[in-house]
Amino acid sequence: MPWMAVKPSLMDARWGARPAASRARDLLRWVYLGRAIVPLVVFLAAAFFFRAQRPEVIVTLAIAALMSVLAAGLSVWYTHVREAQPGFTFLYTQALFDLALVTVIVHFTGGAESDFSALYILVIAVSAALMPVASGLLVTLLGGLLYVADVVLGYPEQLSVIVGLQVLVFVSVAVATGYVASRVGVVGAEREVLQREVTRLRLEAGDILRNIGSGVVTVDGEGNLAYANPAAAALLGIDAAALVGRPIVEFLKVRSPELWAAIVNTQRRGERTVRAEGRVVSDGLAFPIGLTTTALQIEPGRPPSVTAIFSDISDQKRLEEMHLRTERLEAVAELSASLAHEIRNPLASIRSSVEQLAHSAGASEDEQLLAGLVVRESDRLSRLLNEFLDFARVRAGHFEPVDLLALVHMAADLVRGLPDIRTPGHKIRHDPPAIAGIAMELAHQARLRRQRSLAS
Repeated sequence: MPWMAVKPSLMDARWGARPAASRARDLLRWVYLGRAIVPLVVFLAAAFFFRAQRPEVIVTLAIAALMSVLAAGLSVWYTHVREAQPGFTFLYTQALFDLALVTVIVHFTGGAESDFSALYILVIAVSAALMPVASGLLVTLLGGLLYVADVVLGYPEQLSVIVGLQVLVFVSVAVATGYVASRVGVVGAEREVLQREVTRLRLEAGDILRNIGSGVVTVDGEGNLAYANPAAAALLGIDAAALVGRPIVEFLKVRSPELWAAIVNTQRRGERTVRAEGRVVSDGLAFPIGLTTTALQIEPGRPPSVTAIFSDISDQKRLEEMHLRTERLEAVAELSASLAHEIRNPLASIRSSVEQLAHSAGASEDEQLLAGLVVRESDRLSRLLNEFLDFARVRAGHFEPVDLLALVHMAADLVRGLPDIRTPGHKIRHDPPAIAGIAMELAHQARLRRQRSLAS
């Protein structure tokens, strides 16, 4: 829209728009100053130095000087006191007033032969700098028409090729100034965009560095502290603001020998330190840290600056120790469960054997009493083992199919070898279909236990 205010956008500058509002105000300040001074100087010169001037010329120049001072004052109030944005309407009004003012001065000081005809060039250059190229050319065309009309109507004898060359100079100045202004606007807008981006990144980086839990320390090539974020100051127990610009390397050698060695090694050899470990001693307390360093070569031929990032890894160390302790306890529990299984199986065999001996025909009363004692203690040990296994919560991690029929055959052969079974009247018999049904039930129970084990 033609009424929009000056905006410091890159697109406006690229398409020939006016410069940013701050730069426009700076340029307009000089325009106002020239507008107030030049007509006043012309009037004083005509009044005191050019005695041959007619009275109506002196009066006209006085009125022009008064109006120019008044216009400059009103313009200053609008753009610098009120701080209004100079829009297209305002700029066109300024250009028209200045063209009219220059035309009056040129007309009453000699027309084409006037020494003040160069003022057209200033008005055209300012308009081309403040407005887009098309608007600047429009102001140039209007100025050329006013100049030619003044020569034709007021001084027809001065009409010559020189007047046409002057108009051509006006156009050349407008085109050149508009092109330069547009390029300057593009560069200025790009610079503003870059500055805003750098400022944004700096603010974001500063906010991140202030709020992260890791310490960040930068040491310059001379070993002086260049930067330390609040986390670094807290971890090292230092006043970072007081130590900036002062030697810090020897101080770090006392507080954290590993951090000091990593910074010195990176600075002298250019070797980065990645995920190293060290410790910090502060206020009589020591805690472990993890650290990383990197170098930045700012000036060739001088030692690089080194940035170290470190953090307190006490919690991580405790977690690692707890993890190792848990693994050891799991190994002990697994071993204990294996031992319990190994103990329970022989214990069951011992109990069964003693029980068989106690019921044999040749067992005495003392032997039966002792056998009963062994059976009771075996049962007690079996209960303790079961409780231990429940406490250890041993989970099966590997499952294999088992031939239950073969196990039944083995158990039957073992029982047939017992002395009491070899006597007449005892017979061992096994039923394969019944065993298959029992195997299916056991397999179902095993699947359920496996699912519960995986779930837990």
